[in-house]
Amino acid sequence: MKNSLHSKRYLKLLSVVSSIIIIYLIMLTIYKTKNNLLVFPSPNLIFKQFFNLLLKFNTYNLILFTILRLLLSLIVSLFIGVALGILAYIFPLFRFFIKPFITILRCIPVVVLLIFFLMLSSIKLTPMLMVCFVLIPLFYEVTINGALNIDSELLDVWRVECGITFKGIFKILLPLIFNNIYQALIEAIGLGFKVLIMGEYMTSSPNSIGNVIINSAHNLEYDLVYAWCIILVILVLIIELIPKLIKKKS
Repeated sequence: MKNSLHSKRYLKLLSVVSSIIIIYLIMLTIYKTKNNLLVFPSPNLIFKQFFNLLLKFNTYNLILFTILRLLLSLIVSLFIGVALGILAYIFPLFRFFIKPFITILRCIPVVVLLIFFLMLSSIKLTPMLMVCFVLIPLFYEVTINGALNIDSELLDVWRVECGITFKGIFKILLPLIFNNIYQALIEAIGLGFKVLIMGEYMTSSPNSIGNVIINSAHNLEYDLVYAWCIILVILVLIIELIPKLIKKKS
């Protein structure tokens, strides 16, 4: 049994290492093909910048601010999306009422959201508002769909035992759709990160990774841009791992 677990871990590690090697070879191929530092810098130069960034205090300061913005946006959008989903499940008329608004949020381009929030709010708030309005429909959809797919017998028990009360919602409904919300949260982390960085980039938000990336691009420091991309990928992987570890422990 132990040998089997060790072999599985070894295979997983080998798969990850193989993927990293393939990514490096792809980067090297692009660099050799283009042969232009302004188009795509050398992978060795990119990784050198990556390790240089890890040695700077300001890097962690920027990461902290960006993560805090992401977490705040996730919490707000999760609460609003799930609350709207539960209301839409309990009150069918509300479901029809809110459907056009959710459809608009799902279809509206992120650039339009950027322009809209720039006119109505500050530069600091715009990236977070963009993330919220992109993720609210996601959490709403998984909540309402998860609730509608619950076994009718379980719903009968809910109505008999607790009725449609806050206690029933928290003790019965939410646990039954927890897996749906959990999977949506994992997806929302990567999506939210991309929208947040784009918002920071477009608005040049102070103390943000997006602002550093746009300044590096303006200065033609593309090795620094790609180095920050590596950091962002690692950050997303780490943040996505946290909910999985919490679920596993709980």
